[in-house]
Amino acid sequence: MNRIEIDRTSLLVDVAADVTLDELESTLSREGCTLYLDGASTSATVGSWLAEGARGARSPYADPADHLLAGFEATNVATKEELFVRAAPRKSVGPDLVALVLGMRERFFVVRRATLRIFLYDATTVNLPFVAPVDADAGDAERALLTRIGEELARAT
Repeated sequence: MNRIEIDRTSLLVDVAADVTLDELESTLSREGCTLYLDGASTSATVGSWLAEGARGARSPYADPADHLLAGFEATNVATKEELFVRAAPRKSVGPDLVALVLGMRERFFVVRRATLRIFLYDATTVNLPFVAPVDADAGDAERALLTRIGEELARAT
């Protein structure tokens, strides 16, 4: 298995834990992709970056349905048992086992491979500050939202 495997269609990258963030970002960049790291130490390995909580990654509050760590392979620190969490939509596979590795400083598991969410460089993101009126019916709120989206997109282009 390659140390870095990019699935541009699914916007996922499968990467060995000993690959540095700098090496990963360079490889992703050649494919027009990125992790959008902000302030992360690019000399850190993917495994240590995840163990420390993935500092510099996009905020999970930016899109609560999205996720940085889509899947992983890890080894239990105490028993040496292997844990395989395959990339799948977060809420369709039972308990979210990401909490066993992300930010846990290798207390329970040591990540060997990770499947991470990546982003296209050329993708446009527009944040819309919009609050629907509380007393409006659904039709009025939807019309207002669509109008606001149209205005924001017209300004962005």
